[in-house]
Amino acid sequence: MKKLLLTLAAVVGLGFAANAAEVTIATTNAITWTATSDGFTATSDGFTLTMAKGTSSTALVTPDATAARIYQGSTFTITAPDGVVMEKVAMTEVHSKGTQLSHASFSEGWTAYGQLTSSTKAEEFGATSDGLTSITMTAGKQLRVSQVVITYTSVLSGDQEPAGLSFDETAVTAVEGQAFTAPTLNNPNNLPVVWSSSDEAVATVNNGAVTIKGAGTTTISAKSEETTEFGACNASYTLTVVKAYKTVADFYTVGAKNNGVIGFDLTVAYVNGTYNYATTGTEWTLVYGYDLGLKVGDVIPAGWEGTYSPFSGLPEIAPVKLPEITETGKTVTFAEATDVTLDMINQVVVLKGVKFDAATIGADDAKTEFTGTIGESSIKFLNKFKTASVEKGTYNVTCAVSYYVKGATEATDATGLQVFPIAYEAVSTGIDNIEAADNAPVEYFNLQGVRVANPENGLYIRRQGNKVTKVIVK
Repeated sequence: MKKLLLTLAAVVGLGFAANAAEVTIATTNAITWTATSDGFTATSDGFTLTMAKGTSSTALVTPDATAARIYQGSTFTITAPDGVVMEKVAMTEVHSKGTQLSHASFSEGWTAYGQLTSSTKAEEFGATSDGLTSITMTAGKQLRVSQVVITYTSVLSGDQEPAGLSFDETAVTAVEGQAFTAPTLNNPNNLPVVWSSSDEAVATVNNGAVTIKGAGTTTISAKSEETTEFGACNASYTLTVVKAYKTVADFYTVGAKNNGVIGFDLTVAYVNGTYNYATTGTEWTLVYGYDLGLKVGDVIPAGWEGTYSPFSGLPEIAPVKLPEITETGKTVTFAEATDVTLDMINQVVVLKGVKFDAATIGADDAKTEFTGTIGESSIKFLNKFKTASVEKGTYNVTCAVSYYVKGATEATDATGLQVFPIAYEAVSTGIDNIEAADNAPVEYFNLQGVRVANPENGLYIRRQGNKVTKVIVK
């Protein structure tokens, strides 16, 4: 491997037209990688390598002895040392799956080359430029890069010093509608710079301050011109802006198995195992996942990433990573209803006056449906949450409305509605009292109040439940 300091020493006195030099950098654990807020960074031979999660649904892992894994939606940025521009970056791909060049895209000013077709050997692909200080590759499919070969030249004359422009971060992510703090430009020589954004539909920049315009990816650049004392310099970072969905219904439009940023607060209303029912106050959803640590009354603040994961028609949001819960103990009032409908899916409600003609299914049988009625409406129940059984009678039932139709992509068939009871509250009705009296044992007493087991001819007092009458037995 040619060392950068040696090659720079060989070209510094040759001016801008110096012959190109080359350096090979292993992108494995042969170099030291440092974890960042959303990826990893390393420096080798003066070049800075940055892996950032970007829009990937999977958090990045530290490069191993084979390669750096750049997941779909993640970015891989190489930044040259001051006074150096890159003309070609060649990457070696060693993925076990066949890849295509279309699986990689490059930042503005770079032209892709190469064709990746084999899944049995390492192949080269990359990009060329007229001489730029940074390059960002965004993976369209997972890529595993084992090394990069960088062709570069010095842009300093013998009397010039490096301008020294650089950013603290080379790849960042922002969320639409949320505050964004741009990376700091390091300008040690206080040189005048010209700012630019490669895509102003995504973001604009004014003296370093960034205004988010829409979802997408752009390159924010700060460029200083060549002077007699300093060489020209162009520092940049890649900004990925992701959309924040403002309502539950809006988030569901992201499509099954796709990710999006939750742009609304949710209050947890009921938790049972992997089932976390939550509401915005007007909309409900199911936040599904193991060991989420949520409690009733927790407020999940906006700004986290989730995956839309419908299951047999039941819409679910699976968190990529939940934010810190800072507000808890908030009260949720359940709506009262006398029937269940498709627009109540994932809602916790109180069904009023449900009549059960037999004892409900108990905690030991969570797979057998049972039926309750409200007037002429019949409602199917399933004891998913293993709620204790109650005797036949009339109850107000606190329950979660669910849905299951095998293979369904959305909930359109009302026969697929399921109701999971959470709690029963007994209701005393006139009909219940009459039924209780009709079923109570009958007792007879003589006029002196003595109980008579087998009354014969005469006048007796008859008692059944709370009902007492005088009768003549013949």
